[in-house]
Amino acid sequence: ELFSVITQSINEFSRILLRYFSDAVRVVGPAIKESQTPESVHRQSMEIAKWVRGVERSHEILELLVRWTGQNTIQLKRDLLDAYKSVGSPASKMLGPLAQRQRKKGKETLARNHTGLVQQFYDRWKDFESQSMEKGVQQLRIAAPYMV
Repeated sequence: ELFSVITQSINEFSRILLRYFSDAVRVVGPAIKESQTPESVHRQSMEIAKWVRGVERSHEILELLVRWTGQNTIQLKRDLLDAYKSVGSPASKMLGPLAQRQRKKGKETLARNHTGLVQQFYDRWKDFESQSMEKGVQQLRIAAPYMV
């Protein structure tokens, strides 16, 4: 019973949070875009890229940053990817194919570790929901003769 209360609470909180994010994206994105010059966007992209290059598993972090971009932010994604390439070590700039393989490996690792984990949670939730439905149907079948 406690699990049911927790899942209902998380479900309700998730809906509120997603509505908030949806509203924020519509309002905050254009406000930021209006206040930025192309030069400041480039400077910020370079700072972000330098930070990403300095962290462990930088290729995975880069993929997390750019995967959410859609049609309206495709230029931002390109700028960030270009900045990421430009702040690498001289060796990484010269080794184009190696850098591409490392980035591909980062994408695969992210898919396995992050996206895969989210998919596992989703699959478990679907199983839980279907089992709950089956239990409910069984209880109705048991109670049906007595409901007449």
